[in-house]
Amino acid sequence: MEKTWNNKAWFMVAPVVLLVAFSAVIPLMTVVNYSVQDTFGNNEFFWAGTQWFEEVLAS
Repeated sequence: MEKTWNNKAWFMVAPVVLLVAFSAVIPLMTVVNYSVQDTFGNNEFFWAGTQWFEEVLAS
């Protein structure tokens, strides 16, 4: 007797996978944003760009 495969369960899992993926994108973008900016307090951010990464790789 052969087992029949039913892939309808993926329709129940897909919304959860999409929700988890979306909730991971926002913190990731925040980390990328903070990695290219410098702050001196008072919520004032200054663009640093890739200068820090270049200094770390060159040292």
